[in-house]
Amino acid sequence: MASWIYTDKPKENKLFVFKKTFTANGETLNFKVCANSRYRLYINGEFICEGPCKTSAGYKCYEEAEVVLKEGENEIVAQVLYIVKNYASVYNGDEPSLYFDGAYGDFLISTDESFMVAEDNSLSFVDPIWCNFVQSGEIYEPEKGELDFKPAKFLYKQNINNHTRYGGLDKYPLKPRTIPFMKYEEPQNFIFLKSDINLKGEFTPFKTDKDFFVELDAGKYTTYFPKIVLKANKGAKIKITYSESYYGKDYDLFGEKGDRFDINGTLSGYSDLIVSDGKEITFSPTWFRSGRFIRLDGENVTDIEIKELSYRSYHYDLNVVNNFKCSDEEYNKMWEISLNTLLCCMQETYVDCPYYEQQQYLMDSCLTMLYTMSVSPDKQLIKKSIDELADGVGPEGLLYSNYPSKYLQIIPGFPIFFIFMLKNYLMYSIDTFFVKKYLGTVMNILNYFDSKLTPQGYVAGTGYWAFVDWANEWPAGIPGGDPTKPLTYYSMLYSLGLKWAEEIFTAAGMENTVKDFEAKRIALNNAINKYCFKDGVYTNHPNG
Repeated sequence: MASWIYTDKPKENKLFVFKKTFTANGETLNFKVCANSRYRLYINGEFICEGPCKTSAGYKCYEEAEVVLKEGENEIVAQVLYIVKNYASVYNGDEPSLYFDGAYGDFLISTDESFMVAEDNSLSFVDPIWCNFVQSGEIYEPEKGELDFKPAKFLYKQNINNHTRYGGLDKYPLKPRTIPFMKYEEPQNFIFLKSDINLKGEFTPFKTDKDFFVELDAGKYTTYFPKIVLKANKGAKIKITYSESYYGKDYDLFGEKGDRFDINGTLSGYSDLIVSDGKEITFSPTWFRSGRFIRLDGENVTDIEIKELSYRSYHYDLNVVNNFKCSDEEYNKMWEISLNTLLCCMQETYVDCPYYEQQQYLMDSCLTMLYTMSVSPDKQLIKKSIDELADGVGPEGLLYSNYPSKYLQIIPGFPIFFIFMLKNYLMYSIDTFFVKKYLGTVMNILNYFDSKLTPQGYVAGTGYWAFVDWANEWPAGIPGGDPTKPLTYYSMLYSLGLKWAEEIFTAAGMENTVKDFEAKRIALNNAINKYCFKDGVYTNHPNG
């Protein structure tokens, strides 16, 4: 096994460049690679792979690939982004570090002190304007990009099984990536919508000698990497704003969205900034962006040419085999939008919303998994997500509502949807062996709710954020607004969890446990009907 190498920890998010040159005779290099926190790997100037794939705390995924080397000198370059803050679902680790373990012909090549490393000061990072769950905004100043390479430092030698003889775990236990590399679609041009320099139609290169703005449309909502190529006078600043929608005049990120394509409104959102050094610049951010619209604002401009402005949609490489088409074009459009939405929410994990939190939430992922299984036989991301969500065990046996994440939450109702996930997975796969791993997790979730039953037989208030949905009448998404009061919804949700568990445990051949679940469910339903039903409707609270 290879060693980890590192460099000194920065005080803020920082990009580092690790590199090594070596000679070869055209052999094939097979390798494993990982880094802390994120990396993009290039060999002889060609992009090879990125990672490490997001996963549970306590592990890091490694990626595997092979490359045919050149005869003569070859170069490995890893751009390593060390994350101090933001990026909630990416774990930091203690230092910027790299792991590379490869072989070609009779030769081994692995990370050691012969690798060189430098800070890339051309890139700095600013906090996002809405929340610290997502990526940082980037400021690219190529004039600061001179790299001062120094030998990397030895961190530790990885053990074959991630632990010592006596069971002590490695600093960064490794496991293989279990999903395909993300898919980069073919480059697409943006379409001009508005500008103060009279630009229309599909993007074409343009020049101007003054400050300007341009607003453009990707044609659909997408998750993507933009690419801009420009040459401008030294000191010119080009701000790139990424927006989901056009908004009204008094818009902020918590405001209402109306007609998203009303170009009389305003574009607002996360942004990157390029500061020109007077030479040709190519910029693409280190993390994917989301939305449909972008806006360029040029400041301090006396001479600029935008030579290219394109994007490549970026998402999980889903093999879609089931489609829908009918004589009603409205339904056909709904299908296209729904499938596109699914892909935007499929990254290295499922994400609740690709623009905002980018978190794998239990309830959101449960539904997205169900949609995935309805269109594709590919269950790799589904199984990975179930594994990870089951790893996120919080207080009292409950699963965290979002995982993997550095910003953890408890929403007591969400773990019930883990049971729904397993039930749906079993329905589509008949993979009882996989589901059996999580029978204990199901029991812990149900036992939590069982421990909350009142003497009357319904579920008491939990004291946690008892979120149900974002209804205007429900403060913080809680019917009645008081998390300490018993909610009829939670009793009903527990009843559903018992019913779904009956199906799972029946498939596992545990009939006595199924009978126990059934008896509890019947008693619970009786209590709901007795205490939570009044004047022909179910009330928010018992005796409501």
